[in-house]
Amino acid sequence: LQNRKILLCGIGFFEQELLRAIAARWHVVAVDMNKEKLGRLQQELPGLAGFAGDASSILTWKKLNVQELFHVIITIRDHDVALEVCRIVREAFQLDIPITRIAYDDSDDRRYDQFNICIVRPVAMGVNFILNRLEKNYVKAGEIGQGKGEIIEVPILSKSHLVDRKLKYLRPTNWQVAAIYRDG
Repeated sequence: LQNRKILLCGIGFFEQELLRAIAARWHVVAVDMNKEKLGRLQQELPGLAGFAGDASSILTWKKLNVQELFHVIITIRDHDVALEVCRIVREAFQLDIPITRIAYDDSDDRRYDQFNICIVRPVAMGVNFILNRLEKNYVKAGEIGQGKGEIIEVPILSKSHLVDRKLKYLRPTNWQVAAIYRDG
């Protein structure tokens, strides 16, 4: 991974923090429309390669050495633009590398299925973190199973109708027991 690079498409406030964190460990190439913002970040992070341009333009991609990329992170909020970046990665350059899309809404993600990408929702992760801190005896793990499932930890209180019942008699329809913890 010495010469391999992460491509970050779009740099907002959250993404600048992400960029600072990953640039400390990996080589990063950033693409953003704002040339001044890129310049400030390149002064702060000397190893950062920056390209001012449209990440959904094949012309911008032709300036990149795509063979050096090992991961693409798309933070662009516009779904059509993000989809075009996915199309460029998979179809125009036929890159079989991981793509992560940071999404800030709960829109329908089926359009991304054809590109085999991971979608991360920072807002949902933040809400889950706060709920887990506020509600005692309740833990919900987010972003499990590509959004097709989740893990929820719920302690069974001593007065619950579930106490002393055998699992085979519970007959759950929308959930499964994954683990049981007793006495620590």
